[in-house]
Parts: sequence; C-alpha cells; structure tokens
Amino acid sequence: MTNVWQAIVSMTGASGSRGVGLDTQNVLWSDADVFAAQSESGGNALMYAMTERALQLAEGLSFGTPIDLLDQLLGTVYAYGQRITGQPDLRRRLR
Repeated sequence: MTNVWQAIVSMTGASGSRGVGLDTQNVLWSDADVFAAQSESGGNALMYAMTERALQLAEGLSFGTPIDLLDQLLGTVYAYGQRITGQPDLRRRLR
C-alpha cells in the first residue's frame, strides 16, 4: 500500500444550508479482495466512483440527519459497488 485518497464533499440543501464531509479512502482497509484484484489506484478509483454515485443519488432527496441519508443510499450504493468491482461478496461494514 503506497497511497491513500482523500475525498472532500460539499452538499447544499434547498434552503441554502451547506455541509462539508472529509474522508480518507483506501481499498485495502475496505476490502482485501478488491485490493488484490486491482491496482492500488484502480481500487481507490472504484471507491471514489462509489462516493460519486452516492452523491448523484442523494441529489433531490430529503433527509433529517446524515444517518437518515445513509439509510436511504446504502443498499443501492452497495449493489453498485458489487457490480463495478465484480465482487458479489463485497465487504459491507455498515448496517
């Protein structure tokens, strides 16, 4: 493992309220099978693609808390991750 990617996300609500999220992503920490099947940058790019997909799906959704949003998105984003990684047993750490 030689690199860790950092993602910064900004979301603005219909009322104009804004939130920022910071995250460190590394595919080895998330799923060793994906790490083994990809280059390190390729695996990290897959994680980034999942973050991007979650943001696309979040657009226009109503939610009260970040956990509420996670509850709405997790199943769909997890299925997307299974598809783009080719890993039906993709490690699932939440819920």
